[in-house]
Amino acid sequence: MADALVAAQQKPTDASFRTLLGVSAAHWVSHVYMYALAMMFPFLKAELGVSYVELGFALTVSGITTFVTQAPIGYLCDRIGSLKVLLAGLVLGDWP
Repeated sequence: MADALVAAQQKPTDASFRTLLGVSAAHWVSHVYMYALAMMFPFLKAELGVSYVELGFALTVSGITTFVTQAPIGYLCDRIGSLKVLLAGLVLGDWP
């Protein structure tokens, strides 16, 4: 209990604040992309020639994939390091 009180009284360092700010900004951008995609459905429907159900299904598959992979990727980050996982994700994300 005393550790929690001491931790609450400590001032955050500049490095911890920048880390928190960076993670928060990345999370915010993630949500903006998700909501912007849903707002573009009328344009995507016309451009791709698909129905709203198909677009919604694609968004659902994306959400389920994210849900299923977050825990294993988090474990992998703890096990081998987040930098390695981030770099692997960037490389695999651009794979042809």
